[in-house]
Amino acid sequence: MNPAQHFQRYFDVCKADSRDSQEQAFRIRYQVYCREFGYEAEENCPDGRERDEYDNHSRHSLLIHKGSQHPVGCVRLVEANPLAPELPLPFERHCAAALDRHRFDPDEFLPGQVAEFSRLAVVAGLRRRHSDQGREINLPQQTLEQRQRRGRFPVIPVSLLLAALSMLMASDADYGVAMLDPQLAQQLRQFGIHFERVGKTIDYQGPRAPYLIHRDNALRYLRDGVGELFFEINRSLYQRPEFANPCAARA
Repeated sequence: MNPAQHFQRYFDVCKADSRDSQEQAFRIRYQVYCREFGYEAEENCPDGRERDEYDNHSRHSLLIHKGSQHPVGCVRLVEANPLAPELPLPFERHCAAALDRHRFDPDEFLPGQVAEFSRLAVVAGLRRRHSDQGREINLPQQTLEQRQRRGRFPVIPVSLLLAALSMLMASDADYGVAMLDPQLAQQLRQFGIHFERVGKTIDYQGPRAPYLIHRDNALRYLRDGVGELFFEINRSLYQRPEFANPCAARA
């Protein structure tokens, strides 16, 4: 079973563009970012929803587990604030010291030319039941084909990253930036998801470094199976009739 077939069998993905569907994403973020890892203070989220000032000018996606029809993961693409496009994106506010300005200087880009992949989260129970924990994806010596044969292809986080790429391509931005664990970025390259490192590693919710991807190159290197997975996710997000959107049905 290739990654696209695995995804089609167990998962769906949809735009979270209604209030109800976005609140489902905020609840997942609360469980992961506040309660599980303590990245954000629980007292700042008294309603059990983790959200911030960037959510109103972000694109959001939800990963749906077909068997339970429950949302189990989320990711967002933060775009420039249309009311104040000169305001910094989250990585500029929190991780500016990590940037190598000779390789990537946000000040050299027009407002809206760069968007940020942000708030990727997966519920704990699914991470533990499926082969998406660090102990399973921390296998750089394995090929994509070996991982697929062993059932260890990390379909959940890769699917959410591909959803973020799909949102990037639907936006007006030319570049997507992400603060990634360097080990994860190295692993993603095995699947053909090539982020260019543009700074040093810092301690920000764990070891993180800034990475950049251009929309024109985002699909160029995708491996067999991963490319099919991207087009399945893109179809679900932007080509499927609205009445078939599982988030619309739940809202």
